[in-house]
Amino acid sequence: MNAVLLQFSDINPIFKKFPYIKTKEQVESILQQVKAVDGIIAYSIVSPELRSLIKKQKRQMNILAIDLLGPIMEKISKLWNLIPILSPGLLKGVSDESLRLAEAIDFTLKHDLGRILKQWLMQI
Repeated sequence: MNAVLLQFSDINPIFKKFPYIKTKEQVESILQQVKAVDGIIAYSIVSPELRSLIKKQKRQMNILAIDLLGPIMEKISKLWNLIPILSPGLLKGVSDESLRLAEAIDFTLKHDLGRILKQWLMQI
């Protein structure tokens, strides 16, 4: 989405991520939020039930919703006669580790004693 929206200089997009969506109620809440701001939703939900719900609701609510995983999984499934695992969060481990490292770096930078001392000296 970033790459697409950067092609339109007149748009100042606001991105909001909704990770770990697992329930019908979560999907409905997100769709209401998207509808309220006349937004676009690009989703990568593994659950066929939740993808189906989004497809149904997007038509009823007149929302632009783009399924990033469903069509690709269906094509690969048919091409090689395979059934997907349909287990959400398989990439989560990488994301969690990256987030933990980023938080550690951020903490280190914020609490660097040399930096705090420089700021303190500049105020004197």
